[in-house]
Amino acid sequence: MCCSTTARTIRPAARRRYRRYASAVETDQLSVLDDVLAASRANVDGPRFVRLAIRRGTPDGLPRPTITPPDVKTRLMRHIGAIASQ
Repeated sequence: MCCSTTARTIRPAARRRYRRYASAVETDQLSVLDDVLAASRANVDGPRFVRLAIRRGTPDGLPRPTITPPDVKTRLMRHIGAIASQ
């Protein structure tokens, strides 16, 4: 199987991208991901690609970050040892 979908038709450009995969699926149903993972355990014949669409927006009450993006980068760089601790 090259490409299948439960959400919508896979665009030709995406189909070309997915050719290197044993299977490619676009869906908005989490159960499809479970099915693909179960099938890959049973019959491993190459890499599989699943594009799982999610809902837009943010849930009510979601806490917002209090650290700026440059601070996140600095903290990450320090953590991986790319810069000396200050």
